[in-house]
Amino acid sequence: MVFRCTKAAAEYGNITLSQNAKAENRYCDWFVDMFNDANGRNYFLVTNAFSLFSVIFPAEEIVSQEKFLAHVNQELQDYCNHKNVTAVFTEHIAPHFQHVVFSKTNSRSVQGSMRGMKERLPFRIRFLGGIDKQEIRFSVDDHINKMPYNCAATEAGDCIFPERFITSDTMKKPVPDEPLRLEKKLHTLYQFYAELKGSTPKIWRRFLISPSASMEDMAFVLMILFNADNSHLYRFEIPVRKLMEVSLKNQRLTAEQMEERLKDVRNLELESYVDEQMDFMDDMFMLNNLKQLPPKRCEAYHMKIKNCISTEIPECTFFYDFGDGWEFKLKLENAEVQSPLRKPQALSGEGLGIIEDCGGIGGLSDIRRAFAKKSGEDYENYKAWLGKSDIDLDCFDAEKVNRILKKEL
Repeated sequence: MVFRCTKAAAEYGNITLSQNAKAENRYCDWFVDMFNDANGRNYFLVTNAFSLFSVIFPAEEIVSQEKFLAHVNQELQDYCNHKNVTAVFTEHIAPHFQHVVFSKTNSRSVQGSMRGMKERLPFRIRFLGGIDKQEIRFSVDDHINKMPYNCAATEAGDCIFPERFITSDTMKKPVPDEPLRLEKKLHTLYQFYAELKGSTPKIWRRFLISPSASMEDMAFVLMILFNADNSHLYRFEIPVRKLMEVSLKNQRLTAEQMEERLKDVRNLELESYVDEQMDFMDDMFMLNNLKQLPPKRCEAYHMKIKNCISTEIPECTFFYDFGDGWEFKLKLENAEVQSPLRKPQALSGEGLGIIEDCGGIGGLSDIRRAFAKKSGEDYENYKAWLGKSDIDLDCFDAEKVNRILKKEL
């Protein structure tokens, strides 16, 4: 019999942990955790590693391995008797109490399932008023058994509901050397390269983002990546018409055929805020003066990245702060990156990014020169404005940026 204890359970019961051990069968592989009820009383939660069936009992005065084993033995026996399956206890569980090993919990999938059960258990205990009495303890178990918790097996046919785990032949199979774990699902992400236009030296980023995220999410990610604070409007320009024109040229179409195909094709602009009155004036100017189709405009949060950028349309431009005029070129490098994390991730880059309200690329260059010189009127003014006597415009810390992304998004 193997009991894999969490740190809290092991410390409370003065349990000495040995090396990870293999149980003789699935009936004999148990995880032990602790929780508190509404009155602060401690309880042991003993969960089968395969089926997630559990027994619960008060931990008061159970401060030794011997007392813990005695209570577990009795609780399992009482429960099997209660369910009229005494033979399961006598044939598959009781004989293994002669050879017990306490080990450290080492299965993340089972720990996660135990935490999920614990979230529900205290509520039921508070509702029932305690589990000191045997009949109330069974009542708690019966409530749990109605919930369809699946085990950590990978095949659907092996999933066992706690209510009927004790009649399953699967439980008699040997436990594998490695604990059962749920494999992490891999997510397909887009890999982008983004560069600040006009900067010398180059300021660029390479990052991952979910294609199912909105273009508004993309804007926020770019702001964090390039040291902006989201205090100004932004706009994406997606050159649908230009890219389609290139594609048609590769098909060797005639000029008339291309004109026919492109006559209704419009570029796409995604904005932080759509001003219909101002956009109408711009559209009329393009139609009447430039003889061009105006772009299709909508707010960025309406559109997903995958519906705007793809391998067919892999490029776009991001404009931020129309006063300073920051312009970033984006290119989709890989549309099939597999990652266990779904959240945006910075991979690499160079340069600190922008400095808000400094006047754009020209102002950023002036700051660079002033801090390189570290003297003169410009340096003193920038030092007072930024509150810094020195600034490294060439640094980029991907780990720091990822912490900010995780926190802000």
